[in-house]
Amino acid sequence: MQRLASRLSPVFALSLLPFLAACNDLAQSADAKPERPVQVQKVAFEPGDVNREFVGVVRARYETDLGFRVAGKIIARAVNVGDRVRAGDVVARVDAEDFKLQVESTRAELSAAMSSVAQTAADELRYRTLRDSRATSLRIRSSRPTLMA
Repeated sequence: MQRLASRLSPVFALSLLPFLAACNDLAQSADAKPERPVQVQKVAFEPGDVNREFVGVVRARYETDLGFRVAGKIIARAVNVGDRVRAGDVVARVDAEDFKLQVESTRAELSAAMSSVAQTAADELRYRTLRDSRATSLRIRSSRPTLMA
């Protein structure tokens, strides 16, 4: 009997080898699917006072090809789109403030020019007096040829 047992033990050991090979950690079942990466994002509410910037063009609601002789802002529009107008009809009124400022500026320029004329006339009278009395040097006479003539 021992002989039989000694002959069967190597056969028994060889028959256990396939079972031992199945115990490997690398083995996977046929139903397992490969892992796929997943993107995760945290969702949260933001406050409603977020600053937003937009690009665009600002245009007037009503555009016209008409023009005024003076610059200014339109303060009243007397006609609407589609109204019939004749020559001489009032189409719009312009704010007179810009025109008044332009008049004041022109008056100031006129006053400065008048002051310059008065100064030049006084200089001419003084140089003529000096020329007549021969109290000026030749250098002054040559530097003011129009006043010394």
